[in-house]
Amino acid sequence: MSTPVAARCTTGRARRSTRCTGLTPREWGLTPLLLVREIARDELRDRLDDVILVEALPRPAFRRLHLPNAVNIPKSEVAALAPELLPSFDAEIVVYCGSWLCRSSDRVADKLRRLGYTNVRVYRGGKLDWRRAGLPTVRSS
Repeated sequence: MSTPVAARCTTGRARRSTRCTGLTPREWGLTPLLLVREIARDELRDRLDDVILVEALPRPAFRRLHLPNAVNIPKSEVAALAPELLPSFDAEIVVYCGSWLCRSSDRVADKLRRLGYTNVRVYRGGKLDWRRAGLPTVRSS
């Protein structure tokens, strides 16, 4: 048996955050994200017709602007939408979100991998990087 580790928690300013030391992420109830491979903008641009592109942001953000041929699977709806929109578990899937600061793409990619999709990658730069490169985007009506 392992000896329990004493946790020391402090509350941050305005009680918005709590920092605990002595606990592992699993003890906090968190599970580590599965490692997901990345794809660079130039490779994605060249292979846009060969991959299934998934935007991980909420529907309003997708409607305003998204990458060409993308489908929308918000992180809260992966289990419900993936079987319908992504019928092949072996298809090459690229997930993206707003920018490199957004981690919704990591969460969606992780959920897809846990559902059994075997070829999932993340475009870390997201819409911001794509637009800054002057590449085409689409607006939904």
